[in-house]
Amino acid sequence: MTAQDIEAMGTAVRKKGGSLSLFSCAMDTATYFAASGMSPQTASRLVRDAVQKGSSEHDLGAMVHRMDDEMKHGTSADDFAAKMDRGSMQGERGMEHQDMRQEMKIDRDKGSGSGMGGHGM
Repeated sequence: MTAQDIEAMGTAVRKKGGSLSLFSCAMDTATYFAASGMSPQTASRLVRDAVQKGSSEHDLGAMVHRMDDEMKHGTSADDFAAKMDRGSMQGERGMEHQDMRQEMKIDRDKGSGSGMGGHGM
């Protein structure tokens, strides 16, 4: 990654009110993607885009796990990047979380507890 990539990542984190910890995690994620075969520029851009969309450290970790899973099934790092660019993986993930939050709210409104079968988390 270039100095400009690092600076752009820092700017993205700062604009989202992120911490040094988020910046470090973002850099680690981009570095991991690059080490897995993705071009450093693509890796930096994908992670920076995720940060700009509000991804947390946990979300970035989930991106790494998703890429690992995809690669275990034969997807190349470049193909994973193309999927991320299309937004299919982030969009699906966002919809899953939105649906889960909505279900939990409905369950709470019905008085069934935490939304997890009435059991506390």
